[in-house]
Order: sequence, then C-alpha cells, then structure tokens
Amino acid sequence: MMRAILTIALLFSMGQAIAQPFTPKLSNIKLTQPPSIGLLLEEHRDFLHKVETVPGYRIQISTFTRLQEGTNAINTFQRSFPDVQAYLLFIEPHYRLRAGDFLDRVEANRVMHQLRSRYPECFIVKDEVRLDAL
Repeated sequence: MMRAILTIALLFSMGQAIAQPFTPKLSNIKLTQPPSIGLLLEEHRDFLHKVETVPGYRIQISTFTRLQEGTNAINTFQRSFPDVQAYLLFIEPHYRLRAGDFLDRVEANRVMHQLRSRYPECFIVKDEVRLDAL
C-alpha cells in the first residue's frame, strides 16, 4: 500500500515538473522579408484609411415604426450597456436598433448572450460595420 502511494506521489510530482511552462531563450533572431511585402502592407494600410466600413455583424435589438420610440430605446440601451456601440438605422419601413461592430459571428454571439438578459428577442444580422469602432 505504501509503495503504491509513493509511486503515485512520484508520478504526480513528475507530471507537475513536465507541465511547467517552457519559455525558450531566443536571441540574435533576425527576420527578413522581401521589399514587396512591405509595399503590400503599406498599400493595405492606405486602403483601410480610405474605407470606412466593411462587411461584418451587428446584433438587432428591436424595430420601431416611429423615430421617437427608437430614440427612447437607444438611450435606454446605452444606459444599460455603455460599452456596446448602438445604432438607430432606418431601413424602410422601420427604424432598427442595432448594436456592436463585429468582424466575426463568434464575437457577435458572445456579446448577444450578454444582451439576452435584457433583450431576449435579439439576434445577429449581417451589416456594414465601422472600421474605426473595431
């Protein structure tokens, strides 16, 4: 019995030693890239400065037929969730309260689950999102 306990203790301690994170010591590393990569990155950066929106996702909170209802709703939303950008859009024939600027559906889904406590009917929609909000 004692031998089994010692064996388990030894294996456990060995596992602890193995599980410790390993950080290699790196020195004298030099990264090189062709000049064309630098030019491509500059062009991409310039393009992003010109573009204001890209395809992405938002969370639709609600729809309204009157502007005043939408204005009241966006004010209430922003008081409840000050960290989530909100938008009141008019897409005929309704005003739509949408929240967030997400490039991927996974992040939109994560925030949607937080909003569901207050807005159980919210859902994710494809929309143009602002680059400066990301």
